[in-house]
Amino acid sequence: MDAGREETKEFTPDEAVVFGAQLDDLGRLEEAETIFRTVLRLEPEHFHALQRLGVVLAKKQEFY
Repeated sequence: MDAGREETKEFTPDEAVVFGAQLDDLGRLEEAETIFRTVLRLEPEHFHALQRLGVVLAKKQEFY
C-alpha cells in the first residue's frame, strides 16, 4: 500500500448494519445513525437497519 493512501473496504448492507450496531453499542450514535440511513437509502425495507435506526433515535430521544 502506498504511503498516505488509505485502504477502503466496501461492506454488504448486512455487514454495515452489524458495524453500525457495534458503533451504537460503543455510544457512537451519530456514526451508527449515518450507517443505518445509508443502508436504508440502498435498501429501504432492510428490517435490521430500520430496527437499529429506531433504537439509535430512541437513545437520542428523537421522536417523530
